[in-house]
Amino acid sequence: MKRLHVLLSVGLILMGLASCNKKSKPDYTTTVDVFSQTKVYNNDTVHGIVYSAITLASAASVEVQTPDGQTVPLDSYDGSGYSYYLQTPDSEMTSTVPVPGTYTFSVNFSDGMTATETNDLTSEFLYPPHITIAEYQADASSVHLKWDKVANADGYQVKVFSGDTQVYNIAPFAGGAGQDTVELSIPTSYLSGYVPGTLKFEVIALKFETSAYTSIQTISTTDREITIN
Repeated sequence: MKRLHVLLSVGLILMGLASCNKKSKPDYTTTVDVFSQTKVYNNDTVHGIVYSAITLASAASVEVQTPDGQTVPLDSYDGSGYSYYLQTPDSEMTSTVPVPGTYTFSVNFSDGMTATETNDLTSEFLYPPHITIAEYQADASSVHLKWDKVANADGYQVKVFSGDTQVYNIAPFAGGAGQDTVELSIPTSYLSGYVPGTLKFEVIALKFETSAYTSIQTISTTDREITIN
C-alpha cells in the first residue's frame, strides 16, 4: 500500500535532520500530525485517517490515543526508528468522518526516554478532485492533467505510481488565483525507466491547519491510470 506520509516536504526535511544529527545529547524533538483522507472507493465517497510521527532521536515505538479512547500503535515507516505512520486501508474506509478532537501521541525512545505530543482533528473534509482530462499527448511527449478546483482546498499535489512504487512527485502548490480549474503537463522524460507502460496519476487536494502550510488538516484524492506509449 502506498503511503502519503504527511505530504511530505516537512517530513522529509525532518528525516534529513535526523539522519545527520550527530549531537552527543539526543534531541527528542517530535513532530506529529493526524489528518483525514477522503476518496471515492467502489463508487462511494469514503473517509479514513492518517497518523504520522517524525522524531530526531530513534524511537522504539509510537502509539496514539484517540478522542474516543482507542489506542492505536503506529508502524515504523522505514525501519529506522525516526518515522512512524499508519493509514486507513481503502477497503476499511467508511462513510463516516474520523472522530474529531485531540489525538495524543506517546513516543517511547530507544534509550528509554518518553515524550507526549498532541494534534487536533476537526470534522472538516474535502471532496475528491474531479479530474476532467487525464491523457498522454504523444506529440508533446507529456501527460496532461486537468481538474476542477476543490472547494476550501489550500493547495494540490500530484504523485505518479508504477504499481505501489512512487516514481514522481510534484510538491504541494496553490492553484492559480481567479481560476476554476487547475491543469499541468508532466514530461515523459521525468518518468524515464517506467515508460512505455501504464502509470497511475494521483491528484491530491490539501487543507492545512494554518496558513504556514505545515500540518495537514484533511486531504482528498482521485487517481487515473494512463498508458504511455
